[in-house]
Amino acid sequence: MGIVKLLESLDTTEDAPEKPCVIGDCGEHKEGDSWGAESSDGSGDTHPEFPEDSDVDFKDVDKVLSLAEDVKNIGNNFFKSQDWKSAINKYSKALRYMEVSGDLLEAGVQKKLQPTALSCFLNTAACYLKMEQWQDAQDSCNEALGLDQASTKALFRRAQSWQGLKENSQAMVDLKKAHAVAPEDKAISKELKRVQLIIQLEKEKEKKIYAKMFA
Repeated sequence: MGIVKLLESLDTTEDAPEKPCVIGDCGEHKEGDSWGAESSDGSGDTHPEFPEDSDVDFKDVDKVLSLAEDVKNIGNNFFKSQDWKSAINKYSKALRYMEVSGDLLEAGVQKKLQPTALSCFLNTAACYLKMEQWQDAQDSCNEALGLDQASTKALFRRAQSWQGLKENSQAMVDLKKAHAVAPEDKAISKELKRVQLIIQLEKEKEKKIYAKMFA
């Protein structure tokens, strides 16, 4: 049933999925086979793919947080082995569980989930950057900034996604924000100078083109 819920969760426009959906090598479901509620990817993750299939008490924030951390850490293992897609699947799964729990909790208790949720969005963005899926990376950074607008990691990674989209001026905006929050961060300062140089070279190139046009 997991694949059905995955398809149901996809973003659509006029009832059509925004991204291609292909089911391949699906085989045949035989009598006695599992319906796929539990994870079976060999990663050590024994929790159902979707929170609706779980018997965890979603009002117990500590239990949900422990579960989400376990799943996130498995995602981190996939990240270390450069299996970006599997890592994203685990981070997304952890976020699904926290989202269901968050809807049932009071605002004060709900905040306990925020650091783990933020980490999952940031790690997802990092995976998308590795795969050069710039817009998806940016979307994940936006989610992270929705939780913490001063997150330098989110601003830095969104700047990287802007660069991938050839929007260096937008990248500069995010890098300046990140630099204002953490002026001592050497990586941010270095990237800021690098993008400034790129923009400067682009402007000089444009000037030469216009000079030739009106010569």
